[in-house]
Amino acid sequence: MHALTVLLLCTAHVLHLHGEAFIEEVNDRQLEKLVEENDFVAVAWFTKTCKTCEAAIAGLEGVDDITDKYNIEFVKLNNKKYARNLGIRQFPAVSFYKAGVMTVFDGDVLDTEAVVEFLTNEDALELPDKIESVDEENLFRILEEEDYVAVLFYEDKKRESMKALQHLEMIDDEADLFGIRFVRIIDLELADDYSLRTLPALAFFRHFTPILYIGDINNQEEVFEFLFQNKHTADEDFVIEDVDTEKLDILINHIDFVVVLFYKDGDEWSEKAISAVDSIDDNLKGRGVSVVKTSSPDQIQLYDIEILPKLIYFESEIPTFWPDDKLLDHNETILAWVEHCQDSDLIEEITEEMLEKLIANTDQIAVFFYGKKDLGSFESVLEGLENIDDELDSFELPFVKISSKTIASDFGFDELPAIVFFQRGVPALCDVDILDEGQVLKWILIEADLWVEPPLVEQIFIIENTRQEGFSSDTPELGSGEQEDQEEEEKNNLRVQL
Repeated sequence: MHALTVLLLCTAHVLHLHGEAFIEEVNDRQLEKLVEENDFVAVAWFTKTCKTCEAAIAGLEGVDDITDKYNIEFVKLNNKKYARNLGIRQFPAVSFYKAGVMTVFDGDVLDTEAVVEFLTNEDALELPDKIESVDEENLFRILEEEDYVAVLFYEDKKRESMKALQHLEMIDDEADLFGIRFVRIIDLELADDYSLRTLPALAFFRHFTPILYIGDINNQEEVFEFLFQNKHTADEDFVIEDVDTEKLDILINHIDFVVVLFYKDGDEWSEKAISAVDSIDDNLKGRGVSVVKTSSPDQIQLYDIEILPKLIYFESEIPTFWPDDKLLDHNETILAWVEHCQDSDLIEEITEEMLEKLIANTDQIAVFFYGKKDLGSFESVLEGLENIDDELDSFELPFVKISSKTIASDFGFDELPAIVFFQRGVPALCDVDILDEGQVLKWILIEADLWVEPPLVEQIFIIENTRQEGFSSDTPELGSGEQEDQEEEEKNNLRVQL
């Protein structure tokens, strides 16, 4: 960096002597427009009466080529009154706008190398919850420097493009945490070169090789899952990714199916488990299941894990635990267990700690509370409720069970069994017959504001069929006129009710 800076500084000085300048001079209105339209804007502030300013500007003009590589607009401005309104009192000065927020360089403006570091360091160029805008030159520079880059090709001020950008910016920070750089570009010719006929479109570049995302670009959860699962698909020597607490929480919250291996460093059985799970990683990805491992003490404590290694299968944030009496050393057994978990419609049993976490992090969740000692008398209830578990899954409504009279009592429910629906943490007690799974399903969907009444014709058809099925040989037959009158009366009554 030092040699490059010196070279550019010398070149800039020579060109400056010949009256040529690299940094464009703007007025205050032009600056405001630049700040509005660009993520990064650097400003060299000067005055005509300042002798030091001339030397500073000469040096900074050599920095312009460097900032161009980072997609930073670099301009200079001579307006003392406007500068002072922004809090700039001393000249020369350098300020940096990131997403409209200004920071003033507090070092020596004549120290060109320090200015370059101020403008191009990693923190300066990080845009929280905002995808970085690039041009073609910067895109290819990034593709050469980074192994994993997600690129949104879009059109400026087009409704669908702006909608996609808004959704994808929700996962920008999460992708960055997993080493995936997210950028956006408006370049129709480049999009055409990659055969992207319809915009917006997302391409994931893995070691410079693009993979086109063909799902719903406005579903940020699916996009994140696509990026994570394709990150290491072609890496033959890749082992299961190790994650910390923050990364694990992101995966569980964003991806529907996740298998997590909890292990202990230096433990022989943990090493065997890692090897076994790693050997079926491709099989699980084929079923849309992401696989990671962690040795995080916080996560081990959260899930009340006493024996390591331990495998947990998460589906829509709901955990299923590997049986304590089985060893984690046989890949086919592990694969069969995960497949069973994914295909099963059983209501998952959770712990008190997990319930608290789910209620805090999930907008809507249905919970079946029961007493463990009385489980035998609740078997018929559970069998009926498990019939509607898949139905609730189709609405992305989690349904779990917990044997804890204490927790139920804390929420004000003393009589068990009970079904409670939590909406953003607020509980509602089911007031229909819990033995009637159809009524329970309807009640939950009504609470979640997802219930849709069947069409009138369909309701009449159901009632008529039910009535006809109810006739027996002992039922006195009605005359045709009486029967028609009764049918018409039932239809009219139904219309009045609706």
